[in-house]
Amino acid sequence: GEGVHQYSGFLMKIAGAVYRTFERRWFVLQGPDLFYYKTRQDFITQQKPRGNFYLGGCTIIKTDLLEGKPIPIENENCGMSINFPNNPLECLYLYAETKEEALEWFKALLISCSYPAPGVDGLKIGGSVIEASLIAIWKEILKKQNLTADDDFFYHNGTLSNAIETVSYT
Repeated sequence: GEGVHQYSGFLMKIAGAVYRTFERRWFVLQGPDLFYYKTRQDFITQQKPRGNFYLGGCTIIKTDLLEGKPIPIENENCGMSINFPNNPLECLYLYAETKEEALEWFKALLISCSYPAPGVDGLKIGGSVIEASLIAIWKEILKKQNLTADDDFFYHNGTLSNAIETVSYT
């Protein structure tokens, strides 16, 4: 959507649990969501993504190590490792083709990792950024800090005037 942080391009992704291989995939970053496709054409023709990750609350570091060992890539300083808050053992290793691309991806991914972690602030896993923003606005307008996505705006003394005020925030 408009105003949502976006970035896209090719990255190498580590695949395989036993025999580690590198797959070149087309990645699309939309807010906290990172999707990947086999090819750029798959994305353009609106094929279903091969996979996706919610990056809210994740930590990202620059690294050319894979599980403590140097990885066999041509350029140094092109690797990144993303750790997930709800699964400390899960780690996503990504590699850009150049240092410049790696830096741009790192900056973009860092923004995505700054979104709330799943389950934070009463949001259900998979809660959208729009939902999180709306709840933050409701808390401000209704002066109540314990609202969740399941709460009824009008039950919590929200008025038509408050609803209009909510729209003016967006």
